Amino acid sequence: MKIDRMKAIVLNTILTILALTSGMKTWAIEKDQVLSDSTHWIDENEKPIRLSSFGGQSIILTTAYTDCKKTCPMTTVKKLHELQDNAKKHQVPVEIFVITIDPENDTPEKLREFKEAHHADDHWHMLRTDTKTTRKFVTRMGLGEYWQADDHIQHRFQIQILNPKTQATETLDWDHQDVGDFFGRPKFAPAKTN
Repeated sequence: MKIDRMKAIVLNTILTILALTSGMKTWAIEKDQVLSDSTHWIDENEKPIRLSSFGGQSIILTTAYTDCKKTCPMTTVKKLHELQDNAKKHQVPVEIFVITIDPENDTPEKLREFKEAHHADDHWHMLRTDTKTTRKFVTRMGLGEYWQADDHIQHRFQIQILNPKTQATETLDWDHQDVGDFFGRPKFAPAKTN
C-alpha cells in the first residue's frame, strides 16, 4: 500500500513539473473562488466592496500599482478598455477589478487619480486590502507573481476574465493579448432569459 501511494506521489510530482516547465497553466479560476471570496476590499472611494455582489456579470480581474513607470499601465489599461468596449458591443455586463499589489503606497486617493488619468468609468473598481491578503488572493486567482525589484515592483501582465453564469474563464497575458471579438463568443454571451 505504501509503495502504491509513493508511486502516485512521484507520478503527480513529475506531471506537475512537466506541466509547469511546458508552459501549461495548471490552475483555473472557479466561479465559487471569486464569488465566495470573503476578502474585505476597499475601493478608490474608501467604500467596502465584495466581489460576490457582482455575481450576475462577467468579471475581469487584474493587478497594477499606481507608481509603475514601465509599460505595464499602458498595456494593462489598453487591454481593459478593449475588453470593456467589446463587452459593450455585445451587450455583456462586465465589471473590472484592478487590485493594487502595492497597498501600502496606493492610497484611495492615488487609486482615484490612477482611475481618472486612465479614463476609467464606474464599472472599474480600484481595490486594496492589506499586503498579506493581497498576495494570497492574487496567487489563488492565478494573477501572477510579483516582487520588489530595485525601484519598482516586478509583476506579470495577467488579466483573468470570468463569466459566472457559464463558468467560462479566459486569460490574457504577454503571449495571449488579442482581444478580438472576445465577448462575441458563445461562452461569454449573455444568458438568454425566458
